[in-house]
Amino acid sequence: RVVDLGTEFGISVDQASGMVETHVLDGEVETSVGSDSPVLLEKDDALRVGTGQSERIPADPGQFYSSLPARSHGEVPHVAWPMDLLDGGICTAIDSGMGGENSDLIAHAAVGSRGPVATTGVQGGAVALDGQGAYLESGFHGIGGTDPRTVTFWLRVPEDLESDEGFAILSWGRFRSPDWGSVWQVSINMLDYDGPRGRLRLGTHGGMAIGTRDLRDGKWHHVAVVLYPALRPDAGKHVLLYVDGEFEPVSQRVLGVIDTEIDPQGHGVWVGRDITHHPADPGRPRYFRGDVDEVAIFGGALSSEQIGRVMTGQSP
Repeated sequence: RVVDLGTEFGISVDQASGMVETHVLDGEVETSVGSDSPVLLEKDDALRVGTGQSERIPADPGQFYSSLPARSHGEVPHVAWPMDLLDGGICTAIDSGMGGENSDLIAHAAVGSRGPVATTGVQGGAVALDGQGAYLESGFHGIGGTDPRTVTFWLRVPEDLESDEGFAILSWGRFRSPDWGSVWQVSINMLDYDGPRGRLRLGTHGGMAIGTRDLRDGKWHHVAVVLYPALRPDAGKHVLLYVDGEFEPVSQRVLGVIDTEIDPQGHGVWVGRDITHHPADPGRPRYFRGDVDEVAIFGGALSSEQIGRVMTGQSP
């Protein structure tokens, strides 16, 4: 039993174990189990109860969403790439209100890679990346600062994805070690110490959110990552993940500021290349292996209904 004494709090329930946690984000609550004496919890306090025992723990506000994005009305500015690879290694961009110039994706290949290859996608053609140095770069530099955004695309991940082949599917920003939150990178998590492998991952250099569904099944999946408006957006609190049009619960999150740094003189949006990769550091994960189709970046936070329309090829 939880009695609200004028507060903001969150409750999580683990269905498998029956464990219940109450986290106080502000104010006070009073909790009791059966005939036990009530326990007063104040701000930053939490109580874990289950299997006949209880334990006080620090509150973790990152476990709970405190708001959701408002519905976007009218045309949402965006740039989209159908990922039909043309002769010359170009994927033509469709720019709608983003104001970008030279936004087409251009194919590149590092030494030892044959580069991006055309394959059959969900809607027409798609691009296959080999994880050995194949990637594409756009003249569009992405969305910077704390501005809300949504990225969507279709993805096919091989079952035998190797540890160094999950980074990165879509990335932009300026990576510099001292600057936390300066990049925006959507990838597949393959780092055991960060969370379960094979899950959708959003990383900002310092903060992250990792999904729950293993996407390493060789099948096409539609994914979306949403940053909704917030005064001080945080990767652990203000990012929503979607897989196949459904909200994706977060299995692991790390709180971290989002303040994407756009460098007009630097590289643009990358598809298939790790934002942290530097040729002089061969030890880092570098390139993504898998197939990508229907990539889009929206200048706003799309709702679940809008993401569902995008997934079926409609305008949001």
